[in-house]
Amino acid sequence: MTKTKPMGQQDWQTHTAADAETPLHVELAAEAMRITAPDLKELGCVDEIVPEPEGGAHTDQDAAVKLVDEALQKNLSELKTMSADALISARYDKFRTMAQFFTEG
Repeated sequence: MTKTKPMGQQDWQTHTAADAETPLHVELAAEAMRITAPDLKELGCVDEIVPEPEGGAHTDQDAAVKLVDEALQKNLSELKTMSADALISARYDKFRTMAQFFTEG
């Protein structure tokens, strides 16, 4: 009897370690493990996905810093409007949701 792989698992697992660092293999691995940014947002593990500048953060570090700063300022201003009890409750709920995700697998 042969074992079938769950849907989403790619043959990236059969490549050599030297192949594992190519962008395609990293991307396939992330998709198979559901650790892409959209997956983590959908699962409630992250609050926001900060976009990268055209060509990636390494091509324009100043633009990348500006995008991160804008996201942090926006989220911090939203958090400042919440009471301490609401912040604690929201944090508890978020981590409880993440724990359920990691124990269901």
